[in-house]
Amino acid sequence: MELNEYQQLAGKAAFYEGDDVTYCALGITGEAGEVADHVKKMWRDDNGILTVDRQEHLLKELGDVMWYVARMANNLEFRIYFK
Repeated sequence: MELNEYQQLAGKAAFYEGDDVTYCALGITGEAGEVADHVKKMWRDDNGILTVDRQEHLLKELGDVMWYVARMANNLEFRIYFK
């Protein structure tokens, strides 16, 4: 799936009202903080080793970041493409 396709599909799962750009910016920040927290815990608790459990947590949080980025780009009428 191309990123612009994901961007369009992400819009179908949006359920909030109000200022979408602000909501998405705050969502990106919160989810990115959760990514950083899992990386911190990897170094603190797992001796810097990426365990299967930690990898699963990171994958989920990165997916959340991507969802908010896709929604914010859509709200700003940007289309995400890579060359």
